[in-house]
Formats: sequence, C-alpha cells, structure tokens
Amino acid sequence: MALSIDELRSKVAEMTEQGLNTQQIADELSISQRTVIWLSTGASEAEHPDDVQIGWRTIGARPNRINAIGAIMADVVLEELDEVDPIVGISLNGILFANSIADQLDVDVAIFRSVSEEGDGHLSNKYGNVAGRKVVVVDDVLSSGETMKRTIKTLQDGGAEVVLSIVMVNKTEENTVASVPLRGLIRAEKLHEDLVTSDEIARLYETDSHYVVAPPVGNWSPASNMQKVDLSEYNSSHADMFADSELVEHIRECIVMLGLE
Repeated sequence: MALSIDELRSKVAEMTEQGLNTQQIADELSISQRTVIWLSTGASEAEHPDDVQIGWRTIGARPNRINAIGAIMADVVLEELDEVDPIVGISLNGILFANSIADQLDVDVAIFRSVSEEGDGHLSNKYGNVAGRKVVVVDDVLSSGETMKRTIKTLQDGGAEVVLSIVMVNKTEENTVASVPLRGLIRAEKLHEDLVTSDEIARLYETDSHYVVAPPVGNWSPASNMQKVDLSEYNSSHADMFADSELVEHIRECIVMLGLE
C-alpha cells in the first residue's frame, strides 16, 4: 500500500532514531537520498523532489521470487554481453539479485558496501575480486543514479571494467549511468508534471495571459486584473498542450524577439 507524505515522514524519523543514515533509509524505502533529506527537514510541498516510492516486498519475501527476477536479469546480461565475471551487488538491496544472477550464470559474486552518505563505499573482501575483470553492477532501484555512479567509480578505481549496470526499476529516463550501459526491467516514469503544487494551488490567481502564485507570507494582495483560480489540481495532464507546429512557431518568435536570428 502506498504511504502518504506524512507516513513517509514518520518512517524516516523512526529510522533516523534507530541510527540509520540517509543512504540506508533510502535503501529501506526505495526512494532517493534527496527525498529522504526533504522528508526529514519538514520542507514544504513546493520544494519536494521528483520521486516515486517503489515497493517490492512481495518479491523480496520469497527466495523463489527473487530467483525469478534474477533469471530475467541473467537473461538480459546474456543478451547484452558475451563475457562477464563477476556480478557485483550493491548493499543492501542488490545483494540477493546479484547472488541469484551469479548462481544462474555460474560466475563469481562480489558485494559493494554503500554504507556512507557521502563516501564512495567499498568492496567486501569476503567475496569475489574485480581487478582486471569485466563486471556487471546490480541494484534494486535506480533513483537519482548517485549510488550507482559512486559504485562504478570505486570499481573502476580498483581496476575493474564495468560493462553493464542493471536494476529492477529505473526511475529515470537514462539508458546509461557514468557512461556505462544501464538496463532496467521496469521503467517508472511520471505520467505528468505538477505545474502548481497542492501547497501553491490555494494561492493561485490568473490574469488574461498567465497564472500568478501568491507568496506564502507577507502583505501581498492581488492586482485588480487578477482573479482567484478554483482548481483542485493543475498538472500537465490537464493543461492544454502545444501542437508540434505551434511549439516550432513559438520558438521562432522567441528567437526573433531575442535577436538570435
């Protein structure tokens, strides 16, 4: 079940009290570190980062389901590469998937400990080494991509050739990360962009040509040509869209207006 913003804030506060850092909380909730920081600071909705929570407990609770996802990932690896060894799982949530892939491909497995909020993390010395080898990096969810980038850099600094990164859910539009091919079994994209947040919509006014969002504090009052807007939400799925020809014409008008011809 999807959690509300207030429920997520409570979860973040609870995990912080338990001693988890932002990286570990992000892993637990399958959201970005940026979102964890936003939730923990109590910032307004107007400042919220673009993110979506991914819940996959139904998969994670059963080893056979983990192995089913691992089989799909292994098939993607074989589709992309002729040679690979080892499979590197990012701690915490990438470990079981990496182990499943390595088992099905009969190759070594290595574990990258991403335990720091700002550092590069490190490889566990109890598993396979990566120096001089072609490796695939595995995680559950890619949000901003920062964890994957840090992992790739650390592996490359250790002498590895990172040839592929693979995740169960890719929350970006990117097909590469740190110049390494990125494959996601599922791409989670936003269906629309919020043009006015729920916090701003109560302060929304319109004129004949544009909308105005009133400041949240201060002695502001609307001009005589402004009318209060009565909307429950305002996003790209509700707004009128430019046709391609209209957009081209608008760009041309801007070029002329700015003297860039």
